[in-house]
Amino acid sequence: ILSNIEILEEWRVLQNFYFTKEFSNNSIFEYQENHDSYYELREGITEIEDYAFSNNQYLETIDFGEEIHLIGRGVFVESAMLSELNIPASCQYIYDAIPSDSNIDTIIINRSQVVDGSITILIGGFGRVDPEVFAIYVPDDSLDVYKESNFWKYMIEFIHPISEYTE
Repeated sequence: ILSNIEILEEWRVLQNFYFTKEFSNNSIFEYQENHDSYYELREGITEIEDYAFSNNQYLETIDFGEEIHLIGRGVFVESAMLSELNIPASCQYIYDAIPSDSNIDTIIINRSQVVDGSITILIGGFGRVDPEVFAIYVPDDSLDVYKESNFWKYMIEFIHPISEYTE
């Protein structure tokens, strides 16, 4: 399959993902869909590029690790099986349309103003979500900061303290 794809010299293929070195960070560019339901980001991955996991029909769980600091736009658009994202405290930026047109109904954001010095910044909106079931959970100690932030102002109705989260 890969023999038909030209891979630039600065890229390397590793376990179904394209990686490249940019700005001293490793990034996931494109997920090559397979039938795996679970994926754990490798150590050193700090960015997920735009639409990297979009249109995935099998992935149910993704482990972001503890180094991710940026999730690009539309990363999980039209992901059929993924219903929950647990974003680590290391994540500083989330671009728009993450759950748009997908089955994602729960996003847990672990970055705390108190512990980490800042909240995760949402750049843009989340796109179409089902207001009956969609929820965002944030650290209790930063709930007001998220709700008062201009970055999250369009998502206020969905933001809840993490202490209310149940699986």
